[in-house]
Amino acid sequence: MKNLKETLIERFGKLNERQEEALLFNGRNVILHSSTGSGKTEAALLALPTGSSVDWFLPTIASCNFMYRRLVRDFPNISVKVNTSQYRDERLVDDPELTINIHTPDFAMITFVEGIIHRNEYKMTTKKCVVIDEIDLYPKKLLSSLIKYVDTFRRGNGLDQVIVSSATVAKNIIEAFPEFSILTMEQPNVLRCKVYNNEIKITGYEDERCSRDYSKVWESEFNNEELFQEYFGEDVDYYSFD
Repeated sequence: MKNLKETLIERFGKLNERQEEALLFNGRNVILHSSTGSGKTEAALLALPTGSSVDWFLPTIASCNFMYRRLVRDFPNISVKVNTSQYRDERLVDDPELTINIHTPDFAMITFVEGIIHRNEYKMTTKKCVVIDEIDLYPKKLLSSLIKYVDTFRRGNGLDQVIVSSATVAKNIIEAFPEFSILTMEQPNVLRCKVYNNEIKITGYEDERCSRDYSKVWESEFNNEELFQEYFGEDVDYYSFD
């Protein structure tokens, strides 16, 4: 079975510069800062040590479900689980390169805070590797709990690695993780697709072809990357669906 790097190269032709750099951050605490569609998720996966079991936090149920479907679709060598109040599923593989557990951080942080308040106990409520994705979208109280949790356990006290990822990283986030390396990723030429019911609208690509309404054409015309590339040309690095 292909490893993550080989899977990405097969899908996109090559790693972008920052994804290559992410390999150098393998096992280290890092902030990944870049706009949507630039390859942050892939960079985060490349920065995780092989064999890791990871809690992958996202701020909403919808984003958890989307990430689960994306990882299942794109990475056959990863075991993936999603656990939200509305949806639970898993895709397990033999000898996985990574095991990703996707969920919102609410329960883990509530348990952590209750332990402090009621028992004066600081107890880990996550796995040793944690990805905090879309950190700019968490409510303030939940974000404060996450920062406190990471600060409590990151210095050799339980957490082996923390990856913070977001399209926008405010100054207070950078200040909250002063020891983290920062990897800012450049924006490639990405074809972005917004899905509205049965319509697909193209954004992020300056071309007259974007003016077309793509009603019900996804299944018939653009059901794989090769057809996208054929229609939009080799100058498109890859496409993403929001």
